[in-house]
This record gives sequence, structure tokens and C-alpha cells, in this order.
Amino acid sequence: LMPTLILGESDAGPPTVLNQLSKISLDFRIVSETHDVNGIIDKTTCVAKILGVKDELLDLKIRELHSDIENLKKAKILDKNKKKILLILMMKGTSPIIAGSNTAGDGFIKMIGSLNAFNDVEGWKPVGTESILSADPDVIIVTERGFSGFKNTDDFLAQSGLSLTKAGRAGALIIADTMEMLGFGPRTLSIASKISSQIQSQ
Repeated sequence: LMPTLILGESDAGPPTVLNQLSKISLDFRIVSETHDVNGIIDKTTCVAKILGVKDELLDLKIRELHSDIENLKKAKILDKNKKKILLILMMKGTSPIIAGSNTAGDGFIKMIGSLNAFNDVEGWKPVGTESILSADPDVIIVTERGFSGFKNTDDFLAQSGLSLTKAGRAGALIIADTMEMLGFGPRTLSIASKISSQIQSQ
């Protein structure tokens, strides 16, 4: 592909590939990331500076992002009762890989003003049906990637055993674009407001 610039995040890898890249004359940058609204602003600014985006265009985008942040704040204020969220990245067989603490998924759940059903788990982890039933989430969010192998919502809930949860019984399942939700880029704030509104209506 002959790239002249590669942008990565702190968890980029595997290490052998990064080592190879460091040995060739290629501009390789690591963009720092935090999973909150400030992190989105910082990442957008960082990438814009690397790419040489004009200041007026960057200022316009930052103003748009601040507007999205205000919309998200309003949505959270309207939601008086915080709901417990199970966020699923993908399926490993019939076992979901869920967002524990210190993940982009956990950051997203907190950003929309909700509670992570698996806050006591560290990282992305596969969990069994019994653990999920014990956590009993109010709402399930699954990425499009995680949902892709199933025919429909009922099929997903039945095969995963999630139909027995409070969320499953209520049909409170939200399917979201993986990168839009977890990339913590300019699109993340918009989908956060959208999902926050969906959760309030569950």
C-alpha cells in the first residue's frame, strides 16, 4: 500500500510489527487516548495537527463536538434513573466478550451516564450465562460485529441465554456500529446521545 504515515493508538500491535515499522523510513505516530469526552476533543485536535488541517476547519469541528457534548449532557440530565448496561464486543461461541472496567466500552457506558453491569471485571472478558444472569442488566448493547452471526434479535437473545435477563425479557437490545461507539473519535458523541435517548425509552 506504500503508506507515508501510519496513525496508531497506545494498544497498537503486535510488538513485532511495530518493531519492523520502526526500522523503516516511515512516519509512525501513536495518538494518545482517554475514554471520555475530553479524550475525543484531544484526539481530534492531535490528528488534525498531524495532518496539517487548517486552524479554522479544526475550530469548526471542535465547536461541533462541544455542541454534541452539550446535547449529551442534556440527555443525561433527563435520565434520572441510571440503568445497568451490559456491553458486548463480540461472541466467542455462545459466550459474550463483555466490557469490564478500563475499556472503551466502560468509558462509553459512563459517558452516557449509565452503570456498567460488569464494572468489577477488568478489561474485555468472556463471561458465562450464570454471571450475566447474576448481573441482570437492564439494557444490552451489542456491536454490529457481535450481532452479525445471528438471524434477528430473538435468535441472538435465545442462543446467548440473554433472553432470561431483565433486558432480554423487555427486548432492551441496542445494536451499534463498533468504531462509531468505541473509536472515541468525532462520531462517538453523536451515537452516545442517540443511545442515551434509546436507553431512556426502554
